Amino acid sequence: YAALGGYFSEEYRSFKMRARMGLFARLQKKIKNLTLGQYAGYAQKKWWGFALYPFSISLAHFPRKVVGGKILDVGCGSGNFFAVLKGLGWQTYGIDPSPIAVRVAGERGFVDVRQGYVESCDFPDSFFDVVTLFHVFEHIPNPRPVLEKIRQLLKPEGVLIIGVPHFSSIGSFLYGKYWAGLSFPLHYFHYDHTSLSSLLAEYGFTVKKVGYANMVSDIFAASPEGVHS
Repeated sequence: YAALGGYFSEEYRSFKMRARMGLFARLQKKIKNLTLGQYAGYAQKKWWGFALYPFSISLAHFPRKVVGGKILDVGCGSGNFFAVLKGLGWQTYGIDPSPIAVRVAGERGFVDVRQGYVESCDFPDSFFDVVTLFHVFEHIPNPRPVLEKIRQLLKPEGVLIIGVPHFSSIGSFLYGKYWAGLSFPLHYFHYDHTSLSSLLAEYGFTVKKVGYANMVSDIFAASPEGVHS
C-alpha cells in the first residue's frame, strides 16, 4: 500500500489536466449541470427534468448539495474532481500518497491537498459532510482501519461514496482472468455489492444508492472540467 505512492508516474491519467474545448465539451457541461440541478439539489427543478434521468444514473457519484459542505477525496490525484465540486460550492480537501499528484494539485490551485494516507491523517473528527474514494478502495490491503477512520472524520449524517470495479459484473464474467478490473498486483481485493455492503455495515454504514458505470458515464468522465474518471 505504501509503495503505491511512488508506483504511478506523471503519465498516470489521474495526474493529468484533461480540459476539453469545443461544442461537444460545452454540451457535456450543460447536460451535467442541468442533471445535477434536477437530481442533486444544485438548482431549481425543471418541469421537463424527467428527460435527464438517464444522465442522473451516470452522475450518481456526485454528492447531493450541502450548503457550505466539506468534502474529502481520498486518492484525489491531481484534483480533477475538485474542479467540478468547487463550482458547485463545496469546500474541497484531498489526500493522496503520491508526491507527484499533490504537487500537480497544488499547481492547479487546490491548496488543501495533503500527501499521505487517510488512516493516519490529522483532520478533526466529525469534520466532513462527504468522503469519496474513487478506484482507491481496492488498492487498500487492510480496509478496516480506513473505514474506522472515515467514520470518525464524517459528521453523524455524513455520506461515504466509494467507486470500485464490480467483481460480479458482466465484464468480469466474460473476460475472466483477463478482466482489466483484476489489475494484479495493484488490487488487493475485489468487491461486489454483497461483499462491500457487508464490510461497510461493520462500521455502521448503510448502503443508500448503488450506481454502475456505462457508456454515458464514460462520456462525463472526460467532461470539460476534468471529472475524476
